[in-house]
Amino acid sequence: PNRRWTQTPPRTVPAARRRQSARDYVQGLGFKVCLDGVTATTLPFMDRERLGADFLKLVYSPQLIERLQNDAAFKACFDAVGQNRLIVCRVDDEEAVRVLKEAGATLFQGRYIQKLLNAPRPRPNILR
Repeated sequence: PNRRWTQTPPRTVPAARRRQSARDYVQGLGFKVCLDGVTATTLPFMDRERLGADFLKLVYSPQLIERLQNDAAFKACFDAVGQNRLIVCRVDDEEAVRVLKEAGATLFQGRYIQKLLNAPRPRPNILR
């Protein structure tokens, strides 16, 4: 049978109030709140400060680099997040880190970063 599926419209105002209440509660406990999963497409629509988040996590992609280099309005949105409030995730190579640092990013996550953190480090000889 061909049944039509319907959904009631979301009740956005009460949902937003619940999110704000939850955010305030966890921040009151000393936790930080991060807007996760933001992309180059959605970044212009996010206002970290207005939403009350401590951090914003931006997903790395070639489109992100292209927009940072060629779109002044997008670069302004990128800068507005705050240098120590923006985490760029899925950073998988040195070139991405270099370009993102030139753009002003300072916090990174990804395979390349994990590889650097897991690399053997020279250990000081404390017996000499």
